[in-house]
Amino acid sequence: AFLTPPLGVAPPPLGVQPPGANGGGGPGGGEEERLNDLAAKLIAFYQERNPAGVAHVARVVRDFGHNVGGLNELLRGKYGADLGTVCLSTSSEVPAPAAAAAAAGGGGAPRGGPF
Repeated sequence: AFLTPPLGVAPPPLGVQPPGANGGGGPGGGEEERLNDLAAKLIAFYQERNPAGVAHVARVVRDFGHNVGGLNELLRGKYGADLGTVCLSTSSEVPAPAAAAAAAGGGGAPRGGPF
């Protein structure tokens, strides 16, 4: 369900659900955390193998967030490696997924992308 923020409060970044918006009363960050982790891995993967692909991360997460196995299959076919080969750095070298999505223009990149 879409929640309207109170007046004067900025809405969350695209693709980020407000806490509890997933219908559960618990932490509610499981799905969001999983998608952010996927985005971080994709950013690291593309920075190493195809820097132009970073611009497509938001769309790839949207299209394959529910099918990481299929995404890995495509990545192995094109690059000979998948997200299992990515080692995330704890430094600030890997941009936050929201920053990557903003840099990509909110996923408005032309179709075709990194595949």
